[in-house]
Formats: sequence, C-alpha cells, structure tokens
Amino acid sequence: MRLRAFRRPAGPGSQSHPLRLAAGMASLLILVLPLGCGSDEEGGGDVIRHPQDFLVNDVAGWEMTPGTLETALTIDELRDAAVNGSYIADAVELHNFREWAGAGYLGNLGGGEARVTLWIFEQQSPTDALALYNDSESGIAPPTSESPDQEIGDEARIYVSGLNATTLDFVRGTRWVYILIDRASDDAEQVLQLFAASVDQKMTP
Repeated sequence: MRLRAFRRPAGPGSQSHPLRLAAGMASLLILVLPLGCGSDEEGGGDVIRHPQDFLVNDVAGWEMTPGTLETALTIDELRDAAVNGSYIADAVELHNFREWAGAGYLGNLGGGEARVTLWIFEQQSPTDALALYNDSESGIAPPTSESPDQEIGDEARIYVSGLNATTLDFVRGTRWVYILIDRASDDAEQVLQLFAASVDQKMTP
C-alpha cells in the first residue's frame, strides 16, 4: 500500500504585515477549496477520498486478512496486484480507470471457513462506472442475476460466479464495487449484502 503525504504550505513569517497575512490566507483558500471531493463529517471541510477509505472492517464475524490490503494508482500497478491477469483489469482500463483498492476477509459460514474478496474501483466519471458495470462484452455484466434484498448503490446485482462462488457488485457514483465469497448459498448472499451495505453507507454523503 502506498501512502502519500500532503504537506501544508509554509505560512507567512511572524513579522508579516497583518494585511499581507490576510491576503495570503484568502488566496490560499481560493486555491484549496475547489480541490476537495467528498465531505469531512467532523469539520465540515472538503477532503479527498480514495477507494481504500471505503474498505470496511465492521461486518460481524469477519476480519480483514493481514497483508491482503492493496492499492493501485495506475493500470500497470493494478495488473501487478490482486487482479493480475484478470479480465477485470482490461475492462476497467477500457472504461477510464483511475484507482483501485482491495482486501480479503476471513470468516465462518455454515460451520466452515469462508473467504470474501472486496475490490473497489474508482473510474473517471459516473458514466464510466455505469458503463463498466453494464459491460457484458468484457464479461463484467453476467448473463443472469438477481437484485439484492435491500437497496444498495445506484444499481446492484447478485449472481453465482463460477463453481461454488457468489458475487455482488454495485455502482455508486464514480465507483464500481465487486464483492465475492467462495460459497454459493442463501447465507452467502446475506454476507455479501452485509459487506455491500457497509461499503455503500461509507460512500453515501
């Protein structure tokens, strides 16, 4: 995972004239305010939110597996990460990929160990994210699917993917969320919906 530090510009010296200080601060506000995206719930200011900000660890009975959290800011980094060699990497690149974060979770289901994979993709625009979600040619949109029991995202669906696995994916604004569990059962679908609802709640202003 890569961490990027943002340094606060050095302020005027302590001997600066009060009028110059006020003018400098006004100029700084004009430059900074338009850059925000999302809301800061505590201070009411603007913050930049990334896919990793929406990875959850509050689903009862499920814990994020240490060492599985990964991020990517370029398509090359994405190919080297968890989706290496996957058709998903090609699809998200086609629909203007911006950044990605993913993690794995371990829990118990039906008396046995089960694993959940959570991937969050940030695309350039809501139109790109929706086009990715609906892309059947790239294999993203399945031939058949069902709607979740609860309202999730702008659009959402559940479907059996491969042998003994179930997927829930949804789109919310510029983000496409993909969640997979290595089980195919009603209980597995309920787990997916718990994860999806938690992620979606974090994304909703």
